Amino acid sequence: MLEERKAGLKRASELLEGAKKILITSHKGPDGDAIGSALGLYHILRNAGHKCIVVLPDSWPSFYDWMPSQKDIFVFDKEEEKVVAELLDIDLTFYLDYNESRRRRPNFQTVLSEHPAPAIMIDHHRSPDEIAEVMYSFPEASSTSELVFDFAEGLEMKKRVDLNAARCLYSGIITDTGSFRFSSTSQRTHEVAGFLLERGVVPSDIHELIFDSNHEHRLKLLGYALYEKMRVFGRYGAAFIALSKTELRKFQYKKGDTEGLVNYPLSIDRVSFSTLITERENEVRLSFRSQGDFDVNEFARAHFNGGGHKNAAGGVSYYDLRTTVDRVVQLIKTLEAES
Repeated sequence: MLEERKAGLKRASELLEGAKKILITSHKGPDGDAIGSALGLYHILRNAGHKCIVVLPDSWPSFYDWMPSQKDIFVFDKEEEKVVAELLDIDLTFYLDYNESRRRRPNFQTVLSEHPAPAIMIDHHRSPDEIAEVMYSFPEASSTSELVFDFAEGLEMKKRVDLNAARCLYSGIITDTGSFRFSSTSQRTHEVAGFLLERGVVPSDIHELIFDSNHEHRLKLLGYALYEKMRVFGRYGAAFIALSKTELRKFQYKKGDTEGLVNYPLSIDRVSFSTLITERENEVRLSFRSQGDFDVNEFARAHFNGGGHKNAAGGVSYYDLRTTVDRVVQLIKTLEAES
């Protein structure tokens, strides 16, 4: 593992040395770790003298709008022509927080494939595809933001982590670790967070900006989902919440309004597997969380075209909402029968 890391860093250093313009990307539906790692790396590389751009496939929840330099991000589905022009002279690409090409929007994936600059992947998801020349992939890490710091440290760019980079990376770490409570949190995670605090990060400020920036309708949606829509299957210790397009519109849904909702059922005694099902325009999305030994990464891969981590994963269904809910119920009952 150590030799693999050293070899990856050596090749990454060579690629960076010859790169005049660098592209930093992340996955569709960017969350805190996607944005935090992308902007964190953006500031680090710029501080080291590199010319960089950040392109995300689509937009993000508004409670990340405060992040330093978020206004510099290109949003592909809103600025496709600008992005295509910007990519013409890219020498190096970073893929952050995803390890499969399908986690990009199809049009964006096509554009990237037509400009095949060498790529470096920095990611912590399991079972990666070989999508980059340098695969800086370590599933044991708490977050991609933690790995971006490790990557910078390995390339002797630790001193390039200024307050702007530190605030972005800290945000990615706390959102992917559930404020340090998930099992992926390690001693190393706290060491990195401690360094970021030394750079000037104020944890209470970051927490307030991300977690205490609710609008009225989001809180009403939360109450409705928990009181009216949560179903609990006690024998296996499973629960799910399913929300239709109509219900989301009723509460004036905005991107990010259901973030974290899937975690609430896990606070119920004996519930160790939670699913959030939301109906979108052309698909039904599923978010899975678990505690203990139940592997939702395998569950998502086997049944819902998805994947992620052992205790946190996502998936998609191309059936309608009712059919998808029926399938989840049947799978839960199958798990009950097997337990």
